[in-house]
Amino acid sequence: MDIKLNTKIIIGDSRKMDKLKDNSVNLIITSPPYFNAKEYSKDYSGKDLGNINDYELWKKEIKSVCNLFKDEGMLILETLLQNNFRNIKDVAHYKGHLLVEHNFNFFEDKRLKKLHNGFIFTRESFLEAYLLRNRNILINLSGYQNQNTALDVYNQIGTYIAGGNIDVVTLIKERLLNNEFIIGANVIELKNEPLEVDNLHQLKEYIEWTQRILPRCKKEMIHGILIGPKFGDKSNQRKEAFNSELKHFAEFYNINALEYFITSNFEFKYEPIN
Repeated sequence: MDIKLNTKIIIGDSRKMDKLKDNSVNLIITSPPYFNAKEYSKDYSGKDLGNINDYELWKKEIKSVCNLFKDEGMLILETLLQNNFRNIKDVAHYKGHLLVEHNFNFFEDKRLKKLHNGFIFTRESFLEAYLLRNRNILINLSGYQNQNTALDVYNQIGTYIAGGNIDVVTLIKERLLNNEFIIGANVIELKNEPLEVDNLHQLKEYIEWTQRILPRCKKEMIHGILIGPKFGDKSNQRKEAFNSELKHFAEFYNINALEYFITSNFEFKYEPIN
């Protein structure tokens, strides 16, 4: 089947798209500009979106294009978790590898909330970012620590049919001579509330979707991992219901469920739910 596409390239300021009608766009992707990461010009008046150093103002300017959307639309805004430091010695040629990231403190008060004798993150995105920054945890979760294995990490994988995005996928590859072969995959779903039965159904869909996009990866090679905050003392009934369903799912899928917490000394801990 031949598909004909009508492609039009418009060069100009995305905030003033006079050649496009309002309510005519389904999807907008910004890549670039990236907030405060690369200097595209010497214009600091606010006209250049890459040179706006106020993040809230930058978002407001980006959102000004949303009047182009139909009743429903998607804005994919590519930005950074933290500001990047610009190397002033190389103002003429900005290179990605010359950008140095500031340290990011995940354990600031505004990112934590009290839970029992410790803390949890206030948002799933903080938990996801923490895992991505601490590769050793992902390696431990993979169950593979052989020197001949390598770990490829992906996050926010669109699933289309399954709905939503998979938070983190890690592919375990084994080196043999000069080649690498996929020997396993971890599908990791993160939650900001104690785990519940519906999360298992969602993870099942994600495992099956991963099998579709990795044709050489059989279902038995895919390890599903659910991670949520520690159950409280008042959640025993909910925990028992979850464990009962988990045992049922484990008969057909390789699934583990973990509960995490952050100690009063700001150590990240996790353990199997039992």
